[in-house]
Amino acid sequence: MEKLTDLFDFQVRHIEDGVIEVLDVANYPQDDKNSFDFFKNLELLNINNGELIFPLHIKHWEVVITPDNDDTIKKYYKIDGIKTILDENKSKLINKTTFFKPEITFPPNSIYPNFILHFYQVDKEGGIYVIDDLDMFETCLIHYEDTKQFTEDRIETLNKLVNVAELQQFPFLPIELIRFTDDREIEEIEAHLLAKKGCK
Repeated sequence: MEKLTDLFDFQVRHIEDGVIEVLDVANYPQDDKNSFDFFKNLELLNINNGELIFPLHIKHWEVVITPDNDDTIKKYYKIDGIKTILDENKSKLINKTTFFKPEITFPPNSIYPNFILHFYQVDKEGGIYVIDDLDMFETCLIHYEDTKQFTEDRIETLNKLVNVAELQQFPFLPIELIRFTDDREIEEIEAHLLAKKGCK
């Protein structure tokens, strides 16, 4: 096992083609300082790769999926469900600069969670004023009130319908820029494909 200081001393495993798996990161970025700093740097990297010109304005909007029935849970409550929501909202995204990130949260006394996909779209006409990349990170940061929300009962019930391991990845999926192919289709998110692969 190799330790890399630029990964905040986390234990990592080399998988393939330069891809590494971080083994001992916390379940939520806010759980400890190293995990938060690691997540922060992932997000800043993705924000800066968007080649934004600061200052700017962003509009924040959400798509909220509630667990109305088994079919809804099976369709959306997985990493591929994120791409499904993006495709369903393509008309709002094309020719726009938009970032997104998922949130999974259980209402009090609920056995099933709500799935919220947050959108942060650059808008010249107004919205939240963002002065730089760090301000954007802080503006888009999701704070989980309950980092113990995946109880044994909830995991057991959800696993009958979906792979709960994928949902447990959501808090650590960083903000991503929506990119389009030449055919005007939304590109797959490489980090999501890797996260899904790690849940098999």
